[in-house]
Amino acid sequence: MKKILFCFLFLSGCASAPPPVVQECPKPLVLNPPPIEAVTLKPVKFYVVSEKNLETFLKEIQDDSSGVFYAVTPAGYQSLAHNVQELRRYIKESQNTILFYQKIDESTQ
Repeated sequence: MKKILFCFLFLSGCASAPPPVVQECPKPLVLNPPPIEAVTLKPVKFYVVSEKNLETFLKEIQDDSSGVFYAVTPAGYQSLAHNVQELRRYIKESQNTILFYQKIDESTQ
């Protein structure tokens, strides 16, 4: 009997307490960094060299530079194009993420 009375008093005491006061939290400080400067790329010359135009190409390279050139295989060029496309995709996704959070920040202010 004492246990039942103790449980009743214990539980009813919690119910009669006023609810806690919830204070509004201050808004967090939002930092909006300045936009990133656009990329400025330098032009690159690409030459497609075959047996037909090899002599012309070598003469032009010797006239324009020190006679040194770099070659990429077709498979290497495909890999290069794929990598550039992946970089573009990553940059666009990053920009979309930044815009998403900027819009959220604007709507909360």
